[in-house]
Amino acid sequence: MNNFTLIRDRFRARSLKYTCFRFVNLFRHYGMTPAMIAQVLDDFVRLLTIRNICPTFPVTAMIVHRHPQIFQRLQDKGVEFAIHGYRHIDYTQISSGEFRTHIEKAIHIFRNNSIHYKGFRFPFLRRTPKHIQCLSEYDFLWDSSEVISWPLPSVFPISDMRRHDYQQIIHTYQVQKSQNILSLPWIFRDILEIPVSVPDDDILSERLGMNVQEMHKIWRQILEETYERGDLFVLQLHPERFLIYRSVLARLLNVACRMETIWIASLSEIARWWKDRYNTVCDVTAGDSGAWKIHSRGPAASRIRLGVCRLKENKSRWTALPSLEYNINTVDKPVIGILPPIKKEMIDFLRQEGYLFEEARKDQAYAMRMAGDSYSVKKKQVIIRKIESVNKPLLKLHYWPDAYQSAISVTGDVDGVDFWDYCTRFYGK
Repeated sequence: MNNFTLIRDRFRARSLKYTCFRFVNLFRHYGMTPAMIAQVLDDFVRLLTIRNICPTFPVTAMIVHRHPQIFQRLQDKGVEFAIHGYRHIDYTQISSGEFRTHIEKAIHIFRNNSIHYKGFRFPFLRRTPKHIQCLSEYDFLWDSSEVISWPLPSVFPISDMRRHDYQQIIHTYQVQKSQNILSLPWIFRDILEIPVSVPDDDILSERLGMNVQEMHKIWRQILEETYERGDLFVLQLHPERFLIYRSVLARLLNVACRMETIWIASLSEIARWWKDRYNTVCDVTAGDSGAWKIHSRGPAASRIRLGVCRLKENKSRWTALPSLEYNINTVDKPVIGILPPIKKEMIDFLRQEGYLFEEARKDQAYAMRMAGDSYSVKKKQVIIRKIESVNKPLLKLHYWPDAYQSAISVTGDVDGVDFWDYCTRFYGK
């Protein structure tokens, strides 16, 4: 596909008024030289590092090629970088072969300039399962391109035109709604998918026209809801808007830090934890006194927290155990008994969700029994609701390490460091 077609397809996702507004803002956000954005990036990182927070900045490889010193300096300050494509294009519009060529060129640029990477984020947050399969052929640990959308507060009036612009961009993202799915990492074809939350700064400021106070309320609402649900909030703030929304980010992070049980981590920290958690096994055995004993083994055993689920007032309540040595007093073994035949997909699902399970024995009573061939992606939420409606104690690995209740990660895509970078981001050899 040629560059003209790529640009045309992007404009289809924008109204004419939004497109004009966007170009005017480019002059405000970017300078004609890299100096302005380089200083903004330094200020962005400074705000985070004084709070001991490591951000993750996905950056387009051609931008690294043009301005390697900027990213080398930031890396020395502890910033994590990820590959944001070779060029900033919609990769669903080119062939798998072309995409592989782009990956290899991007990897070469990062390595040649000594910029480390573990993850990938697709430009425009657009990809297909085939693209994820391609990523798994290289040395990527994670991708952060799946999109979770959170509802907008009804108290904010939105014009029909702005709502139309919002719906257009949401449609291009192929979002999952937070009402229907948990905002959690998920291992897919050996790549950990870490969902990013919207509305982000681009949607809130330029599509919905929200002011600073409104943006803070919306992001605060997402932070509180992810905390209540035990979810992950991957916040996206493009560096070119940092000076405008510095106070919003600072206030939000101050709230997160005061809450203490919110884990603030980079995307690679989250990815390593999730894979270690996936590979940690907890054995539950009968003790001499009739209580069930727990023993954990695996890379995350020292940071794992176990919870026990009990149904109270028709709602499942997870309570963290004081320690892994804690004994569970219940007649039925507090794990799921899986009836054969057992599909690999069922095992993978239960391990990622953290439920403790074993192949069911006829002489053993369990908190619940499940058919081992009953799992499918479409039934995922149905099965979770069924499991968590069981009226008996059931053990589950906590989502986050060290007794954290939820997690947040600060990210910001770097699409350019001057006006010319941004205008030529579809091009480059």
